[in-house]
Amino acid sequence: MRTRQAKLCAALAAALCLAGCGSGAQRHAVAPQPKLPRPVAEALARLGELDWRTEAWETLTHELRHHLEWRANVDALAAYDWSAEENFKRHEGEPFDPAFYRSGEMISPKVWKVDDDVFIEREQEAGSGEPEDLVWHGRRYRVGVPAAAPGAPLFLTLDGLVDPPPGDAVLVVKRASRLRDLFRRRPPVVEQTLPVSPLDG
Repeated sequence: MRTRQAKLCAALAAALCLAGCGSGAQRHAVAPQPKLPRPVAEALARLGELDWRTEAWETLTHELRHHLEWRANVDALAAYDWSAEENFKRHEGEPFDPAFYRSGEMISPKVWKVDDDVFIEREQEAGSGEPEDLVWHGRRYRVGVPAAAPGAPLFLTLDGLVDPPPGDAVLVVKRASRLRDLFRRRPPVVEQTLPVSPLDG
C-alpha cells in the first residue's frame, strides 16, 4: 500500500470513528455523518476508485503485524515503513536516504522491493562508464549508465521493460565503498529515466 493511501485511509477511519463512536442511545439515535477535513477529502477524491475492502484488509494486517513484532521485540516492519516513507520522498522529489531500499523486502540477491517499486543494486568502479547487461524476467537488456559526479549514487528508472513491475524498476548504481569515503561529504543522488530495450528481441 502506498504511504499516502495509508495516511488517507487512517484519516478516514478516524473521521468515521469520531462521527459514530458515541455511547449507548446517542450512538443509535443518529446515523454517523463523517466530517473529513477538506485536504483529506480532496486527496481521497484525487486517488479515484479504491477497493476499500482490500485497503482495510491491508491496513488491519499491517497494524496487526506491527503489534506482533512489537511484542516479539522485532523491528522488521518499522524498518520497512521507514523505507516506504523514504521511497515516498523519492517519488515526491524530496531528499531521501540513498540506501533506504535495503530496508525493503529482499526478493533475490541485490534486488529489493518497496511497495510496488523494485530496486536492482549494482556496484560500479570509479571511472567505468561501460554499458552493462541486465537480466529482467529472463530477458537481457543493455543498460548505458550515464556519467555522474564521482561517488554519486544513481537511481535510474528503467523505461521499456517488457514485463515491468506495478511500480518503478530502478537500477541503483553506486560506486564501491572505500575507507576514505567515511571522511568525505556524500554527493547528492542523481535520478534519471533510462530507456532500455531487450537484446534478444
